[in-house]
Amino acid sequence: MTPPVAERSHPSTLRTALLALACGTAAALVVVGAPAHAEPAAAVEDEPPPTLIRIALSKRAAETISEVRVRRLVGLQVGGDLQVAPEPYGPLDENVVRVFIDLPSPTIAAIQAVAPKRRITVRRVDVAGLPWDAATRFVAIAAIEAIRLQARPQPRRKPRPPTAAEIAERQAKTPSLEMGGALTGAWLSDDGSGLLGSRLRFTFHQRVLSEHLGFSALGSTSGAEWLEGSVGVGHRTFWLPDVRTMVGVGAAAAGVFAEGASGDADPWLRAYASLGVGIRVVGDAWLSVDVEPGLAVDAKNESPAAWLGASMAISYDGAVE
Repeated sequence: MTPPVAERSHPSTLRTALLALACGTAAALVVVGAPAHAEPAAAVEDEPPPTLIRIALSKRAAETISEVRVRRLVGLQVGGDLQVAPEPYGPLDENVVRVFIDLPSPTIAAIQAVAPKRRITVRRVDVAGLPWDAATRFVAIAAIEAIRLQARPQPRRKPRPPTAAEIAERQAKTPSLEMGGALTGAWLSDDGSGLLGSRLRFTFHQRVLSEHLGFSALGSTSGAEWLEGSVGVGHRTFWLPDVRTMVGVGAAAAGVFAEGASGDADPWLRAYASLGVGIRVVGDAWLSVDVEPGLAVDAKNESPAAWLGASMAISYDGAVE
């Protein structure tokens, strides 16, 4: 009488352990997720106020207004850290208030003043009927008002918050390590059977490519049990800070334990493509849905079969500093 074959427990035990670990990982990810994916924008540096004044007169204005007297009057009134340069011209990159005085008509004096990164201030003085000594004083007073407007501290600018496109671009460039668990299923055309189980995956994301390593335990409707390891590469694209897609290819090797069979597992090899969509749940926790079409080969019998897989995963994707 043939003794009964001892019941094998190691594949089922391992699959149960993997499923429990995947569920535990998913629960932990929701707990540890923290809502912080938009870094604050860098502070905007304030432009230092100018400390020098350069005054220039047009040829027509210089014929009637004393340039030296205008400089002296301005220098006496502005005070503070501002000083009037003796020359009307200087380097273009210096932080100065530039003043230009013109006589567009015999009775109107026009004063223009401007400092770096500031709007031009324009003052007009009606000098009709005034002696030129008095007109010079009025022109100097108008110039002083324009200079003070240019030299006063600018209001502190608030930094512009980054746009959604800028946040997504920064996330795509930042290396990160992702780990998570998934509920996965597949259809195999060899015998029309379905498979269902769990998967653990670890992924290292870089700017261009992402490499992943996965471990799966699946049970088949035919009674067989699959233990599989997989590797692959892909590319992720952030369309929004909380939405991304992933495309890639990979290869897997599995040991298949047929129902009621004893001894070693049958080796299977599988090549696949993957397409996935991920949505941020909270903080660094992501919910992803993937589709994996491919080709599986029974290495022992050299029998190929079509494979169509799908999975839903929750994972933690943290930046690598």
